[in-house]
Amino acid sequence: MRRHAPDVSFMPRIAKLSKLARMGTRRSIPAAIAALAFALLTGFGWPCRAVAQIAAPAIPAGMARVWFLRLYEPYVSLATPMLFVNGAPLTASQPGTAFYRDLVPGTYAFSVASYGIDQGQTLPLFPDEEVYFIIWCDPFLASGRTYQRDTFYVVPLPPPAAWQYMQLPDMRDLGAD
Repeated sequence: MRRHAPDVSFMPRIAKLSKLARMGTRRSIPAAIAALAFALLTGFGWPCRAVAQIAAPAIPAGMARVWFLRLYEPYVSLATPMLFVNGAPLTASQPGTAFYRDLVPGTYAFSVASYGIDQGQTLPLFPDEEVYFIIWCDPFLASGRTYQRDTFYVVPLPPPAAWQYMQLPDMRDLGAD
């Protein structure tokens, strides 16, 4: 049985294409660096949106302020669950909003309507204290093969993290709502 020699007639074309590709790469890298430097120096290509400045008046004397934040995450959930304080309805949680309530010092239980189990948060509030909560959604906790239910949580947030969230461009300030 006689073996045939492999057909290598295409090899010179591949070598030529490879050489052209290497030459193009050498030329395109400096051009890409120059374009990136231009974009960084001029701000070209990035949207110029004003950063949201969420601010509130001073806390009234002898009161405590509680902030509620909810990030705008349309890929997670756009539902508007009801927030509760000591079991009484407070307001609906809107995506992409921050609002506050001034409360008399005391112990409060904060929770949110949810299909899953919301552990809620119970904590004492002291005069002139500011507390931050984020309304968090887990759309996959109560889900199955053909359904998905949003499970919301009221999660305490440290002040530095809350301030960063409040500066996001898509965060709307509802004030004392």
